[in-house]
Amino acid sequence: MSSFQIYYVYNDRTIQKVEKYGVNLDISVRRGDKTIDEVYNEINSDKKFCREETSISYKHFLGIIRNNITLYAVLDGKIAGALSFEFNIKDGNNVIMFEGICSPEIYSGQGVGLELINTLISIGKLNDFKYIFLECKGNIMKYYRNKFGFEIIEQRANYDSDDEEDTELYYYMRLDLSKVSGGKMKKKKSIKRKNKKRVLSTRKRRKLRKI
Repeated sequence: MSSFQIYYVYNDRTIQKVEKYGVNLDISVRRGDKTIDEVYNEINSDKKFCREETSISYKHFLGIIRNNITLYAVLDGKIAGALSFEFNIKDGNNVIMFEGICSPEIYSGQGVGLELINTLISIGKLNDFKYIFLECKGNIMKYYRNKFGFEIIEQRANYDSDDEEDTELYYYMRLDLSKVSGGKMKKKKSIKRKNKKRVLSTRKRRKLRKI
């Protein structure tokens, strides 16, 4: 797994939103030296930044970057991936709305998405947020469920107007931050049995001394 540096950035309009929730992003991630416009322009220069757009469209991802908080991963001076999110209140709880994540194909399998999502989870836990919510489609749901512990709370089918049999499943998911440690699901501690020393009887010890 490559060593990425993770940073955050947001525009001046987002400052009030961050201050409203009393969030200190600096305790879990460093502020980047790039402006939000620089991050936007670098992503905008790569039309394949969201790969085949199976998880989120490139156009939609560009549209949310400037309006939300953005985490971005840097490797060798280049942005290797980005994640957009915002803070909100739901049912009286402070929550994080995970809006989207993209990374170019060249960084596939190097852990950039894992690092970005783990950083988001760390932000939520360290600032006493209750949940992280996201919406996704297709098999990417399994990644969020199996890797991080997101649970499906709503599922719907999107029917193609031209072909009723061509359906796509959308999932609304939630991560309970009290059930994760850092960016990983809590695992039940296994009780290890201590190896008991074999105690020899007095009779056996006498036999061994004679040998």
